[in-house]
Amino acid sequence: MDPFELIDVSLTSSRAKRFVANIGPRFEGELVPGKSLSITELLGGWTYKITSDESKDGEVEHIFLNGDQCFKYSSDPIEGWKQWYKYWREVLRCEFYTVKFDLSCPGFRDLVDWLKGQQEDFDIMTIQSSEECDDDLKYVLRAFPNVPKLEISVSRYKKDFKIEFAEKMSQLLIGNAKFIDIEQFLRLKAQKIVFGEHCLTNEDINRFVRGWMSMETHVGLRTLMLRMENRDRFNGMLTGIPFEQITDVEILKACEHRLPGDDMFRITRCDGKRCLVYVLAGSYLCMDVC
Repeated sequence: MDPFELIDVSLTSSRAKRFVANIGPRFEGELVPGKSLSITELLGGWTYKITSDESKDGEVEHIFLNGDQCFKYSSDPIEGWKQWYKYWREVLRCEFYTVKFDLSCPGFRDLVDWLKGQQEDFDIMTIQSSEECDDDLKYVLRAFPNVPKLEISVSRYKKDFKIEFAEKMSQLLIGNAKFIDIEQFLRLKAQKIVFGEHCLTNEDINRFVRGWMSMETHVGLRTLMLRMENRDRFNGMLTGIPFEQITDVEILKACEHRLPGDDMFRITRCDGKRCLVYVLAGSYLCMDVC
């Protein structure tokens, strides 16, 4: 039975609720406390979406490639979302490892505070906003400071905006990372780093590569992706750095869907570990540690 069917059965009686809770499967879910107010079971793509439109109560929509979405009416959607969160945890024994915050949603801080009271940590967190929201972004990260995988999709910051990230972070994806200068960049310890807009110059990147080669920085790095305005920016990044151009046909063939040409290089660290450096799709400088 899918989650929708299990929930429907559990609502028929207290005995049925206990039955589903005792024998029903465990699920992993995703929370979106904000405008969408959805709780999603990740494996099958089943989503409950809270609505204030009573005529849509119980309506199920199939979302192409994203599974099914069931609407549940609540006169107070925020409170309705909270109740369904608790019900999924109690009856479906659903563990929520992923959360997405929309900072432009009114009252989101109350949701952050409430959610913090329900569970201390998440494995994956996405924070998004189309508006300037420096203090709100810091508020979320103070509430959940040790998220291993973090994605930030915020387009605008104040000129002097700064924020530090947890040392144990394994993945950091930022659409607009212009607030991170070279000194902070060199302090990052994430295994995977992906920046869209950023302020790093060719000289900064050259300094980073040298630091990686000497094991002075980013020792645990596995993947780096930095957006470039154009392919010409690649010139000069490796100035003075010993590298080997990849000519192995098998390696180039395996990467041909990503490379606009044959520009792929191998750099060796002082301990013998190697990485491949190339331009992805003509717009991202990529560094994959082997």
